[in-house]
Amino acid sequence: MDERENILQGTVDRLIETALRKLDQEEAIASGEAELSRISDQILRDTQLGGQHRQLMLDYIHQLNQVTRRQCRHLYCQGAQDCVLLLRRLGVIQ
Repeated sequence: MDERENILQGTVDRLIETALRKLDQEEAIASGEAELSRISDQILRDTQLGGQHRQLMLDYIHQLNQVTRRQCRHLYCQGAQDCVLLLRRLGVIQ
């Protein structure tokens, strides 16, 4: 990956993080994050879970978060492309 691509990805990541921080201020999102944290803590403390099952669940949560992050990046970039296309078709930009 070249330097320009690194800069672009870093910029997109920061814009997404900024948007997500703003989204986190909404009560429904904040309560969902709190619930996710509670469940994760419960998994860590659950004595009935064997070490292998606990690790499997934590790995699942980690992978799910990674997939969600990639989806956010893709949707953000696709939204930007769609916006430019729409503005071109409306004649706002050329």
